[in-house]
Amino acid sequence: MSQPKRSKKRHTNLTIDKMMERFLQQSLEAEEKFYKYEEQRIKIEDRRREAEHARELQMLQMLGQMFAGISSTAPQRPQPRYSPSSSLTNQICRFKKSSGTRTGPLAYAPYFQFLKSPGQDLLVAPSGFQIIERSFSLRASRSAKEMENVFQLVRNIIPPLTSKKHKGQDGKIGIIGGCQEYTGAPYFAAISALKVGADLSHVFCTKDSATVIKSYSPELIVHPVL
Repeated sequence: MSQPKRSKKRHTNLTIDKMMERFLQQSLEAEEKFYKYEEQRIKIEDRRREAEHARELQMLQMLGQMFAGISSTAPQRPQPRYSPSSSLTNQICRFKKSSGTRTGPLAYAPYFQFLKSPGQDLLVAPSGFQIIERSFSLRASRSAKEMENVFQLVRNIIPPLTSKKHKGQDGKIGIIGGCQEYTGAPYFAAISALKVGADLSHVFCTKDSATVIKSYSPELIVHPVL
């Protein structure tokens, strides 16, 4: 009676050993598959980063070429003259206007007053600060009215800087720009603003460039209004 019991016990041990061996083999195969998958994922991520880096270098090269072309073709502009008018001598910065000759005051911001006179714009700031506002456009068809609408939209979206700190930083930053042919300048400017600690970074651009800018950095606030 004792002999059959021993053979049955030995058979059970052999079965358990085979199951353990099979389990270990499956574990090794699963581990190899995991390492292969991880290696493929790392290669794909490296290729993606290299492609993104190449795009950034190309955008920087285009930015340098654009600035080089502007600096080589831009004519010398005469320095603006300051007219001593009563107590606003140190508070008014005059600059030539590209088009339009309307008169009358226009509200510019809660702390500034934007005065318009024939051929000149006056931006009056408190406490003796001098403010220069410039706008650049490659579109010759863009009128002064359209640019005023864009600036008014920007002023309504981006709050003015105050003495209060926002999340421990110096305040919100807004970036204006963008076009269908080139989107690098506002993109890098907005990203730089975020990296230095801006709470918000706005990009005002055309509809064609909005998709490109948003695809590079979803954290940017894009306004396709130009």
